Amino acid sequence: MKPEVKGQPFICFLVTGPGESNTQVDVPKAIVFHGSHALLDGAGALTTFNLFFKDIARLEDDALLEQLKWGEEVKNLPVGPVAASGGPKEDWDPKGVELLVQVVKSLSKDQ
Repeated sequence: MKPEVKGQPFICFLVTGPGESNTQVDVPKAIVFHGSHALLDGAGALTTFNLFFKDIARLEDDALLEQLKWGEEVKNLPVGPVAASGGPKEDWDPKGVELLVQVVKSLSKDQ
């Protein structure tokens, strides 16, 4: 199900395993931020993460916080897009720009 995001400059999703409850500790979860590049580039992204994590730090349920697996975040990060696609390509300049144009056109049709 695709949420209505048109006109929203920023949205945050909690992604869980299919059919699983958000409250189960052992269910894999991910937090996905989606927003304008202008808002989430550089300092904007740092500000967003700062506000987000300050809110998490204010959680009052210490038992919930104790169940989190702190220190394991790095191993859960995916590889970067260049490594995931087989490394740098010699023909990136002409073909990469063309691909980015196609992606932007495709995304703008969905909005």
